[in-house]
Amino acid sequence: SSGINAEYGEDCWRVAGLHSFEFASMPLLLNRSIGSVQRVISSPFLTKRWLLTGAFKKDQLLGSVDHYKYHLFVPIEGNPLVWPPKVEKMGGIVEKLDQELKHNEKFNNEGIRVTAIEETRSNKALLFPQRLSISGGLKEQDVTPLLEGIVSNSLAKTFTVEPLKEEFHVFICCHNNRDKKCGNCGPPLVQKFEEELTKRGLSSRVAVYRTSHYGGHRFAGNVIIFNQEGVGDWYGYVKEEDIPILIESMLEGKTYINLWRGRMGLSKEQQIGFASLQGYSG
Repeated sequence: SSGINAEYGEDCWRVAGLHSFEFASMPLLLNRSIGSVQRVISSPFLTKRWLLTGAFKKDQLLGSVDHYKYHLFVPIEGNPLVWPPKVEKMGGIVEKLDQELKHNEKFNNEGIRVTAIEETRSNKALLFPQRLSISGGLKEQDVTPLLEGIVSNSLAKTFTVEPLKEEFHVFICCHNNRDKKCGNCGPPLVQKFEEELTKRGLSSRVAVYRTSHYGGHRFAGNVIIFNQEGVGDWYGYVKEEDIPILIESMLEGKTYINLWRGRMGLSKEQQIGFASLQGYSG
C-alpha cells in the first residue's frame, strides 16, 4: 500500500476516497463505479496515468456532452472551493435561472446551460456561442428578459452587451463540494494554464475561469475551451502535463481528440462522427 500511496500522492482518486488502505479493494470499487470495467483490473501496480486514460475511459469520455445550444456563465460571490454542492440552491439569480429553465415552457427546451463563475474574475455574465458579455449586476427580475433575449437573439434591446475581448476562454470545474475530484484536480489546472499562458505571452488573449459543476465530474479534470468563433470543446481527464498541448491545439485551431469529450451544439452521434473524422479510433 505504501508504494501506491506514494505514487498517487494527492491525486484526485485518493482525495475522492481511495486512501492507501483501500487500494486492496480497488477492483471492486472500479467495477462498481465504472460498469464496463471488470474485476480483472486487479494489479496494484497499475499506474495513475493508465487508470485515467485506459480503455474504459475511451468508451465513456467521447460523446459525454449532452446536446445544448447556449452556455451562460453567471458570476456569483465566493469561489468554487467553498460553494455548496448545488449553487442553484444558493438563492439569487442562479437559482432563479434554474427554476425558470426547468418550469417555464418557453425556455425548458431551448438548450440553455448555466454555470457559475467567480465574481472576482468577471462581474459580467458571459454568453456563448455569441461571445458576449452582459452588463454586470444582474438581478432575479432580469431572468425572464435575459432568457428571452438569448433565445430571440435580442439581448441588446434590454441589456448592455459587448463582444468579448479575449480570443479564447477556458473554463475549469473546481467545484469542490459537488465532487472532491473536481476540487482537487481543477485548481492545479488553472494554475498551470495561467503559468503557461504567461510564459508564452498569451495572457491578454486567453481568459481562464474557475467554475461550478457543469457535468461529468467523474471525468475530472474537466476543461471547456471556447475559441474565437464561440465553438466550445469539452475535455476530460485533463492533467497538468496536458496543458501545453491543449494550448498548442487551441492556437492552431485544432481539437485535441485524445481527451475530447464533445462539443457544444453537437449530438452524441455527431460528436462520435467528428472524432472519427479526426482519426480517433477508440
